[in-house]
Amino acid sequence: MWLPAGGCGKGPNVVIQEHRGDRPADPVLVGHVATPSDAAEMLQIVCGVGVSYTDVISVQARLHGNQMAQEGQLEAALAKYNEVGDAPCNVQRP
Repeated sequence: MWLPAGGCGKGPNVVIQEHRGDRPADPVLVGHVATPSDAAEMLQIVCGVGVSYTDVISVQARLHGNQMAQEGQLEAALAKYNEVGDAPCNVQRP
């Protein structure tokens, strides 16, 4: 679960700044966005943008594959990348 930034010394790690016409709105600072699921939840609550469960799982698999590849576990990384396949992006705007 994401929380407004501040206090822990590690954030914010996301800044959202909407543009209304030619003037930017005040930025929203967000901390504790550590996972794809956290980012999807934050996008929904703060921006009203829906991200599908399939997309969240795909990003998690890709990130896990990247970590495995960096550790030299190339076969395991390939298996993770293949879990993602050609999943379409399903971002939905209100």
